Amino acid sequence: MDTKKIMNLRDCHVFNPVDIYFGRGVREKILEKLSNANILVVLSKSGKERFLHDKHFKEIQNTNRLSWIDNVESNPSLETINDNINYIKETEFDYIIGFGGGSAIDTAKAISVGIAAKQLQVSLDKIIEEPAIQNTLKVSKFIAIPTTFGTGSEVTSFATVWDKKNFKKLSLFGPKVYPTFAVVDPDLATSSPNEILLTTGLDAINQAFESIWNNNATFLSNLYATKAIALGVNALKKLLLENNKNFLSDMAESSLLAGLAIAQTRTALCHSISYPLTAKLDIPHGLACAFSMIEVCKFNLEVDDGRLTQLKNNLGTDDLVKMITNFLSEVGFADHFKQYCDDIQKISSLSSEMYNPSRAGNNMRNANIDDINLILERSADHW
Repeated sequence: MDTKKIMNLRDCHVFNPVDIYFGRGVREKILEKLSNANILVVLSKSGKERFLHDKHFKEIQNTNRLSWIDNVESNPSLETINDNINYIKETEFDYIIGFGGGSAIDTAKAISVGIAAKQLQVSLDKIIEEPAIQNTLKVSKFIAIPTTFGTGSEVTSFATVWDKKNFKKLSLFGPKVYPTFAVVDPDLATSSPNEILLTTGLDAINQAFESIWNNNATFLSNLYATKAIALGVNALKKLLLENNKNFLSDMAESSLLAGLAIAQTRTALCHSISYPLTAKLDIPHGLACAFSMIEVCKFNLEVDDGRLTQLKNNLGTDDLVKMITNFLSEVGFADHFKQYCDDIQKISSLSSEMYNPSRAGNNMRNANIDDINLILERSADHW
């Protein structure tokens, strides 16, 4: 074990400006912040119904001026986001609220930045290409209220949007993308169907692993990530196999901790591999990330500097690969994945698009296209 490298994980700079509220019923706390304010609420059509009928949000509706964008789509497209920015006539809001899953929060982040950029006659496309332009923007206060638990977007400085014309994943990132407040209320996921629990839960758990086998890992991000894995693996099994909603709090905490971890490290090779699977084959993000997790773990174990051994010990398992394999089997990963794609040739044909330097470059072991092809081949053998 390279103990010197493990010690160097303590050399870090940590910054996260998000004011976090966590707990069952905590969404009521946000009422203290909002009175006689001009607010833009960004959500899906079904999310709007939930928001309007939630007793905790009645006061927000009664004491503030609300505008709505209610056309959030899964894997939000740059084109739709730009249409929404152009649709909004006002350019100044006291608060912008993103309410829903990761897609809703990412859409709201992009709209928040885009509205501020509009004041300077700068496009969102330009901001994505040149993040430093953000430094000149005055953005509204942003409140992220997740209703699913997976992306951790409520505490990160990036948002994923999709160029659907060119089948590409784009990343909006920078200090103005951070939410001002994160309101993480496990009760909001009570009615989530198992398919959503599975895909978002897998995303959170994969993010935590990706944060650990990461060149940017620190002792603090590893603490967050290890706790996220321990909580998430157990909670997701309890939710899916026993329908035990008491574990929504654990799943919400797992997602939040994973988000705090990747806010420092970003993600790595599994995410790099996943993007074309979502863009080209419409495989949900969490499933796309989990597809290669077993083999990426094996790949990284070959250069373990001690942190994966430490993770194994902290999780109380003798075999990290076996633990991941058994977990994915128990939650029925294979059956769900095959609903979207059961043809390894379709997956392998995308390998040349699976090396994303901003993600694969974070992986603790260098990977090339040949490595990715082998990981894909071996991953298919599991399912």
